[in-house]
Amino acid sequence: MEIVEDEDTCQEEGCVTKDVLCSTTGNCSTTPAIVPEVKSNTFNPMDGRPLPALPLELKPVNTLISPSQQKYGTPPEMSPSPGQGSLQPSQYLIMSMEDEDWPSDSEVGLLENHGPFNAMWKLLRYQAHLAVFMYFLITNSEPASLFFYLITNSFQEGTVKEMKKWAYEIHSSFLVPGAPLKVKNIDETILNEIDDVLQNQLEKEDNLRSIFIKARRKAKEELNELLADFRSKRNLCLGNLFGPSDSQLEEAMQDKSKELKIIEQLLVPKLEIISEDVENANDKTLAMVAALATVLKQFGVKSQQAVNLIERCPCFVAKEKTKLKFLQRNKKVLKNTMN
Repeated sequence: MEIVEDEDTCQEEGCVTKDVLCSTTGNCSTTPAIVPEVKSNTFNPMDGRPLPALPLELKPVNTLISPSQQKYGTPPEMSPSPGQGSLQPSQYLIMSMEDEDWPSDSEVGLLENHGPFNAMWKLLRYQAHLAVFMYFLITNSEPASLFFYLITNSFQEGTVKEMKKWAYEIHSSFLVPGAPLKVKNIDETILNEIDDVLQNQLEKEDNLRSIFIKARRKAKEELNELLADFRSKRNLCLGNLFGPSDSQLEEAMQDKSKELKIIEQLLVPKLEIISEDVENANDKTLAMVAALATVLKQFGVKSQQAVNLIERCPCFVAKEKTKLKFLQRNKKVLKNTMN
């Protein structure tokens, strides 16, 4: 009796494939392959016999931590389980609202030539880099999806009463037809679901807290495309048009004061310009002022100039009464879409 490695090499009747005994005496012309095996206690549920052991070379090996994980932090789906230590919220600007915010396998394997700009999950960990990307989007008049994504993250931090008010403000500013900062690729089904929550389910806290999750997923799809466009500009050596050099950004990754300095140098002048005549600003400019002021608060800017400027501006997800005058007009649109 002998074991045949490959059925193509079994020449006589009775010779069969590997792990089945060849019953023809002396008629199998194949030299059996020697495969190192590991003992197995696994049983086949069909007949109760042990399954064939795995060859050593086929045994799974431990996955090593890549250089990108060491440098930028472990991706969310690879985070330590409870009891093994976990990342603290203070390490992130943005805490994910849903599983779809986690990096895909393709994102984890990206090359390192763009650093945190390689993927959104990396970018959200580094505020100076995120400010550069935001500056790029503002310059190209496409910041709506990023503002929506960041602002809706803070939405969940409110009480039920606050979330009711904030949901309406966010919906009117980013989602309804004619919204001043309309996020482009939110389909009708998602908008109808949001309308239903606003009209019929505001008292259900779980539904209210999750109201923007699907819209955030669609916004992230657009952000991935915009980030790819930004990387293409960097490949053309145009990256410095939108912010400091890579070496300065690298330093900011290790120094909070340098990080805040880059943020303020890039974004505070933008806010100064667009908020110069906020009382007479059009709806889009006013929404931009509120969105940028809100995000600067999230960044934690500290200079007196920045703090004084933000205090003069309307903000989203704010506890005080809104100063966004277009909301009253959009309230009529909101009612019409829900009727």
